[in-house]
Amino acid sequence: MTAEKHVGANAGINAGLNVALLVAEEDGLCHVKIELLLSSQEHAGPRLPVGRIFLVSADAVSGMIRTKIDFSNMNVLLPKFLEHPVIEDMKITFGIVAAGNAGLIQGAQMLQLDQCDVAIAGGVSESIHTFGIFAGFPSQGALAEHENPACASRPFDRDRNGIVVSEGGCLFVLERYPAAARRGAKIYGELVGYAMTSDASDFVLPNPQQQARCMRLALERAQLNPEDIDIISTHATATTSGDIQECAALRRVFGDSSDVLVNNTKSFIGHAMGAAGSLELIGNLPSFDDRVCHHTINVDHLDPECELKGLVLHEPRTKKSVDTILNNSFGMLGINSVVIIKRI
Repeated sequence: MTAEKHVGANAGINAGLNVALLVAEEDGLCHVKIELLLSSQEHAGPRLPVGRIFLVSADAVSGMIRTKIDFSNMNVLLPKFLEHPVIEDMKITFGIVAAGNAGLIQGAQMLQLDQCDVAIAGGVSESIHTFGIFAGFPSQGALAEHENPACASRPFDRDRNGIVVSEGGCLFVLERYPAAARRGAKIYGELVGYAMTSDASDFVLPNPQQQARCMRLALERAQLNPEDIDIISTHATATTSGDIQECAALRRVFGDSSDVLVNNTKSFIGHAMGAAGSLELIGNLPSFDDRVCHHTINVDHLDPECELKGLVLHEPRTKKSVDTILNNSFGMLGINSVVIIKRI
């Protein structure tokens, strides 16, 4: 990992486990480089005008990466594990598998507080290389099994039996609208509402009351009513209890509305842990253009306790218009996060 020099004191960085995210200045531009430490592959990221940059990512954090980068005033999102932090003046937020949304929320808050001009926010996960994932979930009976791996991730199905662990990453560039418009950026949507709450009840079992509260708070911040939402991207991971609890929370907020469409992206890509929230959001944003709500696959026998009138199964559904998407991401330890994106 190399850099000619670092951006000034208002630059920030967050490093996920086995992933380094580097902000460096080259020729008057800010260059974001992602280096995958296991594979030593480097991917060039977006180039932005140099300003105050805050880089927010989501996953476990490796102490090795932090020791390599000399930022004395860093704002860091550490959603999972702390490994001997050595950086001074850290601002720390825990998100666990809700961290993809949490990164977006923290980035938006820093923009609102005028602590940065650009926030690069989202989630990155290489969870399949983490021994703890494969030791921990089976011990809880939460790792999926199926004779056909393509059918193993099956949220809402009566016979679901756990999570399919996956990996990936997705980062968004957050800016104030005037700045984005001034540089001619392609704007995919406006982050109009967000919220985070804590269950404060159980280490693993979700609390539908607090999940519902989180959705209501996000709607309130966005100045929207439940019926104003077009698509709900659910968190459902295909665990026996978790899917039921989230569906109960959705009924509390949205009732029996069939106008609000509900889908699940993990049925296609599995559970990307700290990257899940951001990956599932980006998987739904094309609906603003094509008005198509993607479906949920692998539901052969819908669990009656997961039945929702707007649940999209088997085939995509097209709406007259898609103007708002609500994205749920709920983590272990009772961490709930919701973001609402509006079409511009």
